[in-house]
Amino acid sequence: MFPIENGIGVIESWDGEHPIADDYRIAYHRDHINAMKAAIFEDGAQVIGYLGWGLIDILSSQGDMRKRYGVVYVNREKP
Repeated sequence: MFPIENGIGVIESWDGEHPIADDYRIAYHRDHINAMKAAIFEDGAQVIGYLGWGLIDILSSQGDMRKRYGVVYVNREKP
């Protein structure tokens, strides 16, 4: 098994100075990775990899192009 495109889409903004408090995103990935670990060691699942949904932000047309999925925030307002 190789889970791909696993992530959480949220509408968030950056003030341009302080880090975005996204503990929910960290918890989301941590919980999924821990579940995979349990599946491997408790159930013998054959997991060969894991890909989160985007290192950098991608856009979601279902979120009025405002939902962000990436691990790294991309400022689309200022080039």
